[in-house]
Amino acid sequence: MEKKYWWKISTKLTLAILPLCGILIFLIGQSTELFKDSTAYWTRLLKWGQVNDAGEKVSWASETYFNKLISLGVGGKLLYLFCRNFIPLTTVANIVASAFWINSAKNQKVKVKVNLTTIL
Repeated sequence: MEKKYWWKISTKLTLAILPLCGILIFLIGQSTELFKDSTAYWTRLLKWGQVNDAGEKVSWASETYFNKLISLGVGGKLLYLFCRNFIPLTTVANIVASAFWINSAKNQKVKVKVNLTTIL
């Protein structure tokens, strides 16, 4: 394989792998925080118990909903992480782009020079 084709293939594979690595790093970062301390994770995410300028507690969720989120089992947490990380349009677009670059690298055409004098 000629050197210039190696660079084309390696560039395409790099463009394919980088978004997938970003998705995995984001997923791992969220999952470690969620599984380590669920209360702190949901408190930070929902801004639970913060006080506004009027001195009132503000929250994005009711107390019963907040307690249900804290008491989620492993299956519920995994379902939440799946929906949070793999359903958004950005993630889907990154996966499609990665599939395009992998397919492009796989189907890279390599020109081979043939010397007819050596064949005959």
